[in-house]
Amino acid sequence: MNVRVVVADEVEAEFFSSRRPNLPLLSEGSMRDERAGLKNKDMESDREGRGFGGFGRRHGLDGEHSAERERTVRFARTVARQVDQQRTQRAFDRLVIIAGPRMLGLLRQELSTPCQALLVAQISKDLIHSDEKTIREAIPRTAYSH
Repeated sequence: MNVRVVVADEVEAEFFSSRRPNLPLLSEGSMRDERAGLKNKDMESDREGRGFGGFGRRHGLDGEHSAERERTVRFARTVARQVDQQRTQRAFDRLVIIAGPRMLGLLRQELSTPCQALLVAQISKDLIHSDEKTIREAIPRTAYSH
């Protein structure tokens, strides 16, 4: 039984393989959002969008937050595609995702239906900068059960 463990935040993702709960995790690569760290003005148009408020009033939309959100959604989509590609190569039998609440939600939305069927654990913790032992201990033993 090969368990794929994805540890991610809104900027980085690491992929691990694990066959047993007491064995070290094997690194299967990582990704980083290359747009992370860019100033918001470099990621969006020069002019804020416009929207309608209550009672027909128009107001500017907050371009800073929408650009950051869109970048995060794109990164989650990229991570989900990578996981799906690994699935089609039969690189794993079960899937565990460890990510902060916001990224975990985005990854769940972006995962393909076949990947969702292999998802055995979702841990809402930001462990991207944690050591291997901490990550391994966060994986429930049930992820290795048949």
